[in-house]
This record gives sequence, C-alpha cells and structure tokens, in this order.
Amino acid sequence: MNETRTKASLLGEEWRPYPHEDKWKVVRLHMEVEIAGDKDKFLWEVRELGRFLGLDGLVHPEENELVIIVAEGPQYILEDFLARTKTIANGNWTNEVEVWWGPANNQYKGFEVRY
Repeated sequence: MNETRTKASLLGEEWRPYPHEDKWKVVRLHMEVEIAGDKDKFLWEVRELGRFLGLDGLVHPEENELVIIVAEGPQYILEDFLARTKTIANGNWTNEVEVWWGPANNQYKGFEVRY
C-alpha cells in the first residue's frame, strides 16, 4: 500500500486520516514538525504520550527546528495520538506540519526519543 502525504495547518485546517477502512489495522504515521518553542519539552511529552497509548516509534530532533515523529499502531489510536500531539504543542508548532500515512513495517519496539 502506498503512503498518503498531507500538508495540514495545525491552526485550524483538518488533516486527512489514512485511507483504510479497518481502523484496527496497524499502520504508520510519519510527521515532520517545525517547533518554535521549547523543543526538548515537546520531545519528551510526545514520547510519554506514545508510551501511554502503547505505540511503537520514535521522536527525533533534527539540527534545525524540525522534529521527526514516527509512530506505528492501530489507526484509531494513531488518530488519537495526532490529535493529542496538537494539544501538547500548545502553540509551539509553526503553521504547517507534514503528515504521511502508510503501512507499518514493525521496525520499532517501544516509543523513544532518538538524538
């Protein structure tokens, strides 16, 4: 199955979920986010959220303001993860984030911050 890429403004525009009817199917969510605020706090809060929801994946800071988030799990949980991640940001996001949905490859065990 191919990835679906969506650019969405987290200040109001809706994101489109992965186009799969089976919400229990394990899929991958990939996000690239520019952080304008406290990057370290954002990283650790996203990690704790991923662990709380039982997801596998990582949150990884790039050298600039970019943060990469990769999470795998059931689609309905990933949709909740994405919504809660917006809440964690508390205005620390820039106007745009790139979101990709695709098939899971079971590459991760647990949810970690990787530098």
